[in-house]
Amino acid sequence: MNIEELKRILKEKKVIFGTENTLKFLKNNEIEMVLLSNDCKPGLIEDIKKISPKTTVIETGMSKEQLKEPCDEHFNISVIGVIGAGAASGKKKKSKEKKNG
Repeated sequence: MNIEELKRILKEKKVIFGTENTLKFLKNNEIEMVLLSNDCKPGLIEDIKKISPKTTVIETGMSKEQLKEPCDEHFNISVIGVIGAGAASGKKKKSKEKKNG
């Protein structure tokens, strides 16, 4: 996946960051696609496929550190969950919601 494709997804779709959040949303059938860093937790693809065999999983070819830049975040990102059209939750990148803490 190139950086422009990633930026387009981040602009057009609702996304969540992090392994725990993504797996939780997967269990509720709310994720349409998962984007992974090349240095994510070993075995994560298998975990995702066990929970949701039909979910598209894309290895971005970028490190956690590289993924944070197009996501406009200050923390490393190893997993991005792309929320499906029917799900109500998630974060549009344009909203610029930030967690305190």
